[in-house]
Amino acid sequence: MNATAKRKSVLMVLIEKVIVFSPLHACMACFMAEGLQICTMFTTYTPYRFRVLPLSARALFTVACLYVAVSSTTVQAQMSTTAPAFPSAVFDTTYSGVWTGLVDPVQRATIRRVVVRLTKTIRGTCDAIVNLPSQRVMNAQASYASCANETVALAVPFEDISFSGRLDSASMTINGTWNQNGQAYPLLLRKLQGIAPPPQPKLVGIALPLRIRNQPANVELDGELVVPDQRRTWPLVVLLYDAGPQDRDGEAWDQRPLFDAANALARQGWASFRMDDRGVGNSTGSMANTGIDDLAGDVLAALSTLSQHPNIDTSRIVLLGLGEGGIVAAAAAAKSPLVRGIVALSAPSLDGITLLKEQIDADQRSRGTSPRVIAAYKQTVAEWYSAVAADLAPEQVANVIVESASELLVNHIEAADIGAIKPFLTQQRDAYVQNAVIPWLRTFHGISPGPYFRSAATPVYAMFAGDDPVVPAQPNASAMRQWLDNRPFSVVEIVPGHNHRFQRCYACTLEEMEYLPESIDIGIIDKVLSWASALPAARSSQQPARRP
Repeated sequence: MNATAKRKSVLMVLIEKVIVFSPLHACMACFMAEGLQICTMFTTYTPYRFRVLPLSARALFTVACLYVAVSSTTVQAQMSTTAPAFPSAVFDTTYSGVWTGLVDPVQRATIRRVVVRLTKTIRGTCDAIVNLPSQRVMNAQASYASCANETVALAVPFEDISFSGRLDSASMTINGTWNQNGQAYPLLLRKLQGIAPPPQPKLVGIALPLRIRNQPANVELDGELVVPDQRRTWPLVVLLYDAGPQDRDGEAWDQRPLFDAANALARQGWASFRMDDRGVGNSTGSMANTGIDDLAGDVLAALSTLSQHPNIDTSRIVLLGLGEGGIVAAAAAAKSPLVRGIVALSAPSLDGITLLKEQIDADQRSRGTSPRVIAAYKQTVAEWYSAVAADLAPEQVANVIVESASELLVNHIEAADIGAIKPFLTQQRDAYVQNAVIPWLRTFHGISPGPYFRSAATPVYAMFAGDDPVVPAQPNASAMRQWLDNRPFSVVEIVPGHNHRFQRCYACTLEEMEYLPESIDIGIIDKVLSWASALPAARSSQQPARRP
């Protein structure tokens, strides 16, 4: 072999090696750059399979894959430098945001509250999403929306909805006409919030992390003590939230009711403590199969730790619980002489099945369901509950639920509009019963709040929200008065115009909670502190702790 041929042979071997192995690297780069879908096909070729191709095909293959990778990487780089992520500057902040109002202030039961989320860019494009909480119309996308020249117009043909109105940028209102189902209503929309979530407030006072050890349950709970300052002792409120795994702030959507309560307490010279539930954040354990007594054990462990803290006045400790947290507070107070008083906000005082029936009645009446259908629905749910309470086999319980729901729909076709009944008309009915209906009923099976409140000799401030469909005020307040039996310094009060979370509300449905501007009415905290400050000395003989 002459020198020229030898050099050519060596060059071909080098080219072949580059071609053999480069497609894998090229296609890997292609994947990293999220390039063309054809790259997925290229990667199926190993170097050994690749060798069987002709040299010209291998060369073309390599060049193509490298081109895709380089091109895709270049495009991605250009996008990363020219398209900043969701900048607030691209929005017209006058139009963009959440707007709400009452469609028919005179006849509120008709359509009630409207919530419209407008998004307008500075380039002029406009988008609208409509929510009608009382009708369970949620996140309906407008097919047409216009935001220009101080006017707003939108249409949702699927729901037979349209609106047009005039924007007043000074008062942040849109005054116009709401059209639905052939009827026209005057509507004044007011702006609740802008396009971005409201900035989270800073914590007032000094936050001191605390780790709570519940030795009998073998769990550790992550918590936070907030004190106005560390130079003296302070009265304490332990904040407890509703059912289910909750973090220390009770966070949902952009709202943090327990955080806001802690701030309000610190401003008025009270310390507060709140903690993550079992299995939430850095807390160990699990909320699965955890009952009232288990959660009360966590509170008792927290009280034991807090009573040793140099900034806590142990003669002035109050437990405040919302919803199920109120029952937990009563259960803990019955076992701790440290507790001076119990504040129960929207805490159930009825047994499970009675509470469930009252919830159905309150919720469906607010939605305009006929009394005849409500009565039939309540009877159907009572049959479901009986099947669960009888401890039947899961398939037997499911059969009872499906059969009774089918009978309800046959006899009362209007029941198909009830949110909990609609899924029975779908192919996923069986899965819905197993995964939603049965667990839902079981949550009510063990509810028996009365004995907890009766066994706690501590004064109780039981406050019920007048427009709460979860814990209806009147029947629960009546039951609570019986359990407290004229206990000294105890108060049972109904506060109108508030929902289950003690937000000031309008339609006061569960769906509306997300769109309200406050996480909790701070005026409620003021009422609580006024009551707590007037309480007699605690049952504990322990003296207030002092800083060394």
